[in-house]
Amino acid sequence: MSTRPSPLAISTASVQRLLKEESTYRAELASQEARLRKLEQEINGGGEDGEEDEGNWEWRVRQEGFRQQE
Repeated sequence: MSTRPSPLAISTASVQRLLKEESTYRAELASQEARLRKLEQEINGGGEDGEEDEGNWEWRVRQEGFRQQE
């Protein structure tokens, strides 16, 4: 006799896995949002690196925004 998991056990395990994944995704999103806010504060804080570096800041902020959309 094989002891296969019941359909209810399989469904329950699937739901638990999905809830865990959602929790992980939400934590990752919060981390990315915090990093984006930090970058924006650094930009608004006005570093004196010149205008050449300003394009790099804009690129970094855009990249963080793209990461959040994923």
